[in-house]
Amino acid sequence: MGLSIAKRLMEAVKGTIHLESKEHKGTSVFLHFQHGDEKESRAL
Repeated sequence: MGLSIAKRLMEAVKGTIHLESKEHKGTSVFLHFQHGDEKESRAL
C-alpha cells in the first residue's frame, strides 16, 4: 500500500519512482523529482 501511495504522489508532481532489488541485499527506492530543467534523485 505504501508504494501505491508513493506512486500516486510522484505522478501528481510529475516525478517518477524506480525500485531496484538485490536478493539477500535489500531493495532501494529512488524518487525522481523535476527541478527546472534538471532531474534530481534521492535514495530512501
